[in-house]
Amino acid sequence: KNGNKSAQGIIDSLIDLGDDWMSGLMNDDDITLVVTQQPSSLPRGLLDDATNLRYLDLQHNRLQALPTGILDAATNLQVLRLNDNAITMLREDVLAGATKLEKLWLS
Repeated sequence: KNGNKSAQGIIDSLIDLGDDWMSGLMNDDDITLVVTQQPSSLPRGLLDDATNLRYLDLQHNRLQALPTGILDAATNLQVLRLNDNAITMLREDVLAGATKLEKLWLS
């Protein structure tokens, strides 16, 4: 719809990571993504064209970094939860696309 990646499109992008890697995908108008299976990295292009993404919950995983450009299309992202990961540094350019970000958890 409108060139945006659908919830199914995001699921398809994760197919190589195995079953039950994420949960919580909602409708395309207010997409919510909750990653639950403790990946240490995210695939590049995961959120390409996901301009309707508003809430991204990546807490309680083993992430060490976010790929450059992963949030470039997330222009409507308002909440990003990165707490309880192995991230020691978050480059400023990773958040550049998330111009509407209101809440960020990093603890």
